Amino acid sequence: KGNNIAEMVRAGIDKLGGISSFVKPGNKVLIKPNILYGQKPEYAATTNPQVIAALVTLCREAGAAEVVVADRPTSSPTEAYRISGIGEACQKAGGKIKVLTDRHFVSKDIPEGKILKRISLLRDLFESDVVINVPIAKTHSLAGLTLAMKNMMGTIGGFRSPMHINFDQKI
Repeated sequence: KGNNIAEMVRAGIDKLGGISSFVKPGNKVLIKPNILYGQKPEYAATTNPQVIAALVTLCREAGAAEVVVADRPTSSPTEAYRISGIGEACQKAGGKIKVLTDRHFVSKDIPEGKILKRISLLRDLFESDVVINVPIAKTHSLAGLTLAMKNMMGTIGGFRSPMHINFDQKI
């Protein structure tokens, strides 16, 4: 409760055992917000930039060697980071924004996949010690409510539209 988002984020993480339960000195941390496209935080279409800043700060305090914030918006990434405020908030808190291009993705097999057998995923998912997924609750025609799993679609490379066919199986 309250108006200080940084304090609320810290209190929530403390209830889970504190950031040091997750982030160790020297860790590389990937923070995955929900940006989708450039919207100001008051429209509740993107993760609040103050939440991202608070998480970056906590990770840095825990001794993280690097804190990277990355998403693959459906619009211009540079504009989405700017308009949402996430780019500036991340950088002021000591994190790095990663504007994703095709070279940031790696193709992976899904041996047990029933429909989806191969996918292009963000390389940082495999190279980071800690991944912090920071979704925002939104309505969606296929999911009803989007949260953590839907937010991770921003780590998929290539053409994502086919993900929406048999969505429940692929997600």
